Amino acid sequence: AASEAYNTALEAHLREGLGVEFVDAPRAGGKRPVREITGVDAALCARWSRRRSDIEVRQGELAEEFAIRHGRFPTAKESIALAQRANLETRESKHEPRSEAEQRATWREQAVHKLGTAGIDRLLNDSLTLTPSGRRQFSIEWLVEAAERVITGLEAHRATWQTWHIYAEAQRQIRELDVPSEQVGQVVEHLVDTVQRSLINLTPDLDPITDPQTLRRSDGVSVYRHTGADHYTSQRMLDAEQRIVEAAGRTTATAPDPVDVELALLATPFDGPVLNDGQRELVRALLSDPRQVALALAPAGAGKTTAMSMLAQVCQDLGYDPVGLAPSAAAAAVLGEATGMLSDTLAMLDHTLAAGLDPGFGPHTVVVIDEAGMDDTPTLDRVIAACLERGARVRLIGDNQQLASVGAGGVLRDIAHTHAPYASTRLSASTTPSRHGHRWTCGRETGPPSGTTWTTTASTPATSTPAWTTCSPLGATSRLPAASA
Repeated sequence: AASEAYNTALEAHLREGLGVEFVDAPRAGGKRPVREITGVDAALCARWSRRRSDIEVRQGELAEEFAIRHGRFPTAKESIALAQRANLETRESKHEPRSEAEQRATWREQAVHKLGTAGIDRLLNDSLTLTPSGRRQFSIEWLVEAAERVITGLEAHRATWQTWHIYAEAQRQIRELDVPSEQVGQVVEHLVDTVQRSLINLTPDLDPITDPQTLRRSDGVSVYRHTGADHYTSQRMLDAEQRIVEAAGRTTATAPDPVDVELALLATPFDGPVLNDGQRELVRALLSDPRQVALALAPAGAGKTTAMSMLAQVCQDLGYDPVGLAPSAAAAAVLGEATGMLSDTLAMLDHTLAAGLDPGFGPHTVVVIDEAGMDDTPTLDRVIAACLERGARVRLIGDNQQLASVGAGGVLRDIAHTHAPYASTRLSASTTPSRHGHRWTCGRETGPPSGTTWTTTASTPATSTPAWTTCSPLGATSRLPAASA
């Protein structure tokens, strides 16, 4: 919120002082657009933003190398580490100190080299001689419309939000308004109040004791209540989560016979990926499960991608069409290469459906949504509804450490608690001592046999969390290890 307040104030200052206007410049990967001065050549912006571009390119290369080496996408924490590494590897040596005049001369030389002298003159003319745009005036009508845009913007990025998230989105909306800079704060407060009246407070103050005025802040809130601690959501978000959970309980008659799945699995050991017992059980369960939506959970490195490769192969052998969806274009490319499935982003399918185009799904389509915990709830809701409407089955693949991710808002946790997810307890005995050794039996932890340490069958170090946790497909409660809560 502080950075957005600064950006809003800076825009107002430059607009009033220089007469420039700002416009949203879209960015790839579904990222928020950035604000650029109207009339400034995009090539010049790219030249002076080369540092960021170099880091992003190198980070993408490191992420691809990571996926090839480990057979999975990097987690959020690992992505931050890769970004830091990319930052260090692309950093250039610092130049000698320069005066302001020398620095301005250097910038002009770089601009002339990029655009030419005529291009610089044209840029200055385009950006500094603009006719003031018809900015909207503050009104009740604008307030209602802006409040709806704020809520929609919040829903697109997270399922619950706090006060500073609302303030940040309000700051973004205020920039289209013709309002003096000294009144921006008041308008933002009006907009935030309007938004909060339309939201559901998930953490209301239920304390029956009323604090005296001396123990209240200027806004009337008790000093014992942390500022900005309240979490909000919208009714639309709750409805979307409820629809997803309900969809996970519906069954279909187009699921293949478990015997056929088993025969197909037996026919693929020589030309397909090698699976351990847990991965094989996962593939068998996801394909033969009659539910239209099923969830599989496993921690990073447990072999989900390998299992999905076999799932895709068995699907094709049985006459089904597997389709892979991932959170980003890079992730979709890795998923398609690793599994052989036709893969794209969830956002692209959502865009296709919104345009009224038919994706070609039918009762013999199996849609695999990888890293489902990273997807925002409204998009996930729309895509699942469209798939089910066409008779396709949806398989959500997630990390049990991402059950309460910001994007999905914990909807995977809701599914896991309402409808048992798939995983595996297939652990292999090892005589290698390990202080982390545990044995899990249907979600219940028991001690290892004397002289034996139990480790996961996946190629990961022995940990107290198994690679998979098996649960009954229907009518059972979720049996996840305590580490995933």
